[in-house]
Amino acid sequence: MSIPYPSPTPTSVAASWGAPLSGQFVSQAARTTGSVRITGTTAGATLTLEGVSVSSDQDLKVVLNEGALSKDPSGNMVVDDPKGMDIGANLKPGGGGSQSFQLPPVPAFKVRSVTIVDWQNRVAYGTADLMPTSR
Repeated sequence: MSIPYPSPTPTSVAASWGAPLSGQFVSQAARTTGSVRITGTTAGATLTLEGVSVSSDQDLKVVLNEGALSKDPSGNMVVDDPKGMDIGANLKPGGGGSQSFQLPPVPAFKVRSVTIVDWQNRVAYGTADLMPTSR
């Protein structure tokens, strides 16, 4: 006999993501500006990039990280935990506007930051640490 589980509600989905979350991008290998926001929805969560601009239009992807941004011994800004998840979305070239991406109902790990990555060269262009925000 199977036990029916209730469908996720927007409140439970938001709680699983720690949403709402937001952050400002910090440049790493390329000049990167803008902000990111994660909000809960009935189907999962939505990641929204606002005013994101990157000084390169390579094959850019959005990656969720378990680690936060910190300085390594050389003084470079890096994500302190390499565990990450490609959300399967390419950043639209040009930037400056708003772009939204659907996320699953439950994250694979506690998401602490979002990175824009040059996928072909595996280079982090910019990362935003996520902080809880008011609803």
